Amino acid sequence: RLKLHYLLEGPLEKGKRPVSICGAGPVGKSWLKLLKTAGVDIRYLIEVNPRKIGKVIHGVPVIDSAELALYRERAGLVLGAVGQKGARGSVRAHLDPLDFVEGEDYIFVS
Repeated sequence: RLKLHYLLEGPLEKGKRPVSICGAGPVGKSWLKLLKTAGVDIRYLIEVNPRKIGKVIHGVPVIDSAELALYRERAGLVLGAVGQKGARGSVRAHLDPLDFVEGEDYIFVS
């Protein structure tokens, strides 16, 4: 909840800035629920697991990380919410080539 408070006060502009979440696992779903409760517009869950891609989780579409370029303009601030070891490197490997800038276009919350 403390992270959420500071996200809302800072990068999320009091909930006015839309977000997408990297990770549709337990950590990403927890953030999804917290952000929805706070009234944040959540555009996408970004995922690598083919079993989750194309589904809708809590009203949010799950998109393939490999197709993120198609959604770049609409994604909003991307939150890295993957709990696996080494996941930050994987998230960076998907976002950096698309000119997402860490700290401006995406940040890690877990």
